[in-house]
Amino acid sequence: MLPSEEELAGWRRPPSQRFLVQRYAGGVSRICVRGELDLSDAPELGRLLEAERAAGHDLVVDLRELTFIDSSGLAVLVWAAESAAQAGRGLRLLPPAGAAMRTFEVTGLRELLPFEEV
Repeated sequence: MLPSEEELAGWRRPPSQRFLVQRYAGGVSRICVRGELDLSDAPELGRLLEAERAAGHDLVVDLRELTFIDSSGLAVLVWAAESAAQAGRGLRLLPPAGAAMRTFEVTGLRELLPFEEV
């Protein structure tokens, strides 16, 4: 079933094309991260997460299409989790697969970040 016009109206595509944002009723924003998250895109993701949090939205960061993440990407996600907690906002991460998830495991962030089981 195709999304309705109303559902499509909530979608916008930031400049890098790596991130897709959907806002849901009830103040929840889902940010899908695609491909690689490294030094070239991490600052943009940080700004995007901050804007959504500042707008009063709880965040779901969908990493299921993430293929690679470096330390700058990890740092943005740690910062986002801390910022959301300090602001009293929710943050959940939908986990990536394969090598990208392995990066969270070997750094110990698998246990520290709010991953949701899917």
